[in-house]
Amino acid sequence: MTTTPRRTLAIGIAGLGAIFQHEVTRNTTAALSSGAGREVLQHTAHGKLMTALVSGEVGHLAHSLPPAASTALMHSYRVGFTEAFTTILTIAAMVALAGAVFAFAPVRGRDFVSSESAPSAEQPAPAVGAAA
Repeated sequence: MTTTPRRTLAIGIAGLGAIFQHEVTRNTTAALSSGAGREVLQHTAHGKLMTALVSGEVGHLAHSLPPAASTALMHSYRVGFTEAFTTILTIAAMVALAGAVFAFAPVRGRDFVSSESAPSAEQPAPAVGAAA
């Protein structure tokens, strides 16, 4: 089975999306586990936090929390989102660089064809204004 460019692109986007979702969840919970975020973790028992992070409903969850916990949650979510976005951009840049290297690697110097041949050392260039 051969993969088409569209299928390869879709697989790449799905992979980056999965990495992004994982990183948002991991980075947000890591940011919450320090300082004022512990109160958020206590108020969001029974998997509400993970469900909100995966579904993108963090704003709705934040409105149901006390003000200090809501602020801590939204700050941690922004930190997690930014770090996750940085991660997938780094991965995408490395894949693009590797693709560029692998695309350029098989090109050889003799594959380049010039439209006009340069005069060789044995054949003198014609003099300007000389009669033919």
